[in-house]
Amino acid sequence: MKIDRAIKLVLQNGAKKEQVWSTKANVGDLLSEKNIKLQKDDRVSPAKHTALKEDMAILVTYVDKKAEEKTEKIHFDTVYKNDSSLEKGETKVLSAGKQGSKKVKYEIVLENGKEKSRKRISEAVVAKSEDKVVARGTKEAQVIAVNNPSKQKASTSRAESSQASSKVSSASSAAPSTSGGKTFTMESTAYTGGGTTATGINLSANPGMKVVAVDPSVIPLGSKVWVEGYGVAVAGDTGGAIKGNIVDVYFPDHGSCVNWGRRTVTVRVL
Repeated sequence: MKIDRAIKLVLQNGAKKEQVWSTKANVGDLLSEKNIKLQKDDRVSPAKHTALKEDMAILVTYVDKKAEEKTEKIHFDTVYKNDSSLEKGETKVLSAGKQGSKKVKYEIVLENGKEKSRKRISEAVVAKSEDKVVARGTKEAQVIAVNNPSKQKASTSRAESSQASSKVSSASSAAPSTSGGKTFTMESTAYTGGGTTATGINLSANPGMKVVAVDPSVIPLGSKVWVEGYGVAVAGDTGGAIKGNIVDVYFPDHGSCVNWGRRTVTVRVL
């Protein structure tokens, strides 16, 4: 008479782990005994033909596959374009950019109900993204001096632009037909900032008044002068940098100073 002795085994059936006893010969017979049916993608370890041994661990893994579709964003790129009208270091957003979207299909593999892997199998664009466009300045910055000597205001740099040949009206540029005054060839710069001049002229209250800073040893303060390109003005101010044949013309705004720059002009005392 043949006696089949049951042996102790550890069965990991998916997420469930238990200790079992069996008299079966191999793993496949044990699965049949426990009514465990494996589908195409399911796995068992060790293999079904493996002979059972005392304290053997049998691992059954249930594998499922499913498809999932998601809508995902398409991020836009940032494109830079050089712009000679902007100073270096300055940028300007020309187009804000827009995200697009796409439908993406994934194949997901689950083992014992938990996601094991995810594979992208297809995608289709729903809406295209639009690039963000940014203008990037390439223009060299001009440097200007703001010089209001009567209040010893902080002097910011003088414009050295070789192209600063601003056109003031032809009436103010034309030399007046007077005689007897001295005529000089001078280097000219420009300043702004308001305040009160060395002779007491309130430029903040009279922003449109034409005033020039001179060296009093060359042109007496209070003199009426004609400056080429600027017109008739009062020699009503001085400055620490205004020495010799230099005339500093006043403008009420920074832009006019930039346009004036540094130039050689004819100055006539009227």
